Amino acid sequence: MEVEDTLSLETAKCAEVIKARVAPLEEKIEKMKRNEERLKGESNDLNLKIRELNGQVKLKEDKVALYKKECTRKQDEKTDLQTKMQKQQERMQQQLDETKIEKEVTEKKLIDEKDARSKEIGSMAKQLREMTDRLESDIKVRDERIVALEDKVRVQEKEFESLKLAQKDAKKGEL
Repeated sequence: MEVEDTLSLETAKCAEVIKARVAPLEEKIEKMKRNEERLKGESNDLNLKIRELNGQVKLKEDKVALYKKECTRKQDEKTDLQTKMQKQQERMQQQLDETKIEKEVTEKKLIDEKDARSKEIGSMAKQLREMTDRLESDIKVRDERIVALEDKVRVQEKEFESLKLAQKDAKKGEL
């Protein structure tokens, strides 16, 4: 019994030592559990915040992707518009060049026609001068003939008058 008493005493001492040592450990465990729960709560809160932020980041990334897509589309439209404008400018320049060429050709034709008409008019003017000179010469000759004929007619009229007078004189002398 003594051994049992000693054992029970030893066991009691050990139990007290264990209790003395376990109690702070249990307090620490309890404290750690509270800290763990607090940290789990904070972790959950942080995880929620991370999810929220990831959602916001995703939204922003989606917006950025849409913006990039829109920018690319706008750039493509701009490039297409620039290409169209360049082609239109080239067409307009070609039309302008063609118009200039047509104008030059037309001006050359008009100048050639003008030169040809000037030559033709010059030739006609020369012919007209020649005809005028011939007509004036013919008129002068005719005028001279008319004057000569008028002179001849005057002379003949005078002769006729003289003959008439002579005839009158002869009739008077016969009477």
